[in-house]
Amino acid sequence: IDASGRLVGVSSINREITERMQIGKRLAESEAKFRGIADRSYDAIFMVDTKGRCSYVSPAIKRITGYMPQELVGTAVVERFLSRVAPPFTQAFEKLLRGETLEAFKIESRRKDGSPIFLEVSAYPVFDDTNSVAAVQGLIRDVTDSRQAEETRNLLASIVESSPIGMVSLGLDGAIINWNPAAERIFG
Repeated sequence: IDASGRLVGVSSINREITERMQIGKRLAESEAKFRGIADRSYDAIFMVDTKGRCSYVSPAIKRITGYMPQELVGTAVVERFLSRVAPPFTQAFEKLLRGETLEAFKIESRRKDGSPIFLEVSAYPVFDDTNSVAAVQGLIRDVTDSRQAEETRNLLASIVESSPIGMVSLGLDGAIINWNPAAERIFG
């Protein structure tokens, strides 16, 4: 525009955004794939911030704990599930914040309905651009059934061991594979 207010030319700045749009599309496709995996996983997948607040949990948490994912996002994990194991979990969480991993950490907790549940948690630190721990992600597996089966096996084994009646186990070929102390006293 000149002094008289008349348009005398046009100036513009143009940017090529095709590459940025393609990157955005690939990122959205990648996120959709991983969201699909998380949504269909039998184990619950989670992410918590460095203060222990849940920022994401997959739908499997409903089957495992009775809680809907939206009931847990934003809550402190220790307060919700881990009040019975807070000291050991706090120590494990501190290790995660130092950049270490947590493999098969056993937790006894309660479902939403108050029933007992045994969980196994494996977790890993997520690092930011400065190589500092920015979050923690991991898996939660319900091991209640296997824990109860183990307790039943242990109970039966203690009954057999302490029984005054001689008990002998035979293999399919008729070979003795186990006997209790009473059988040892009887048969020598």
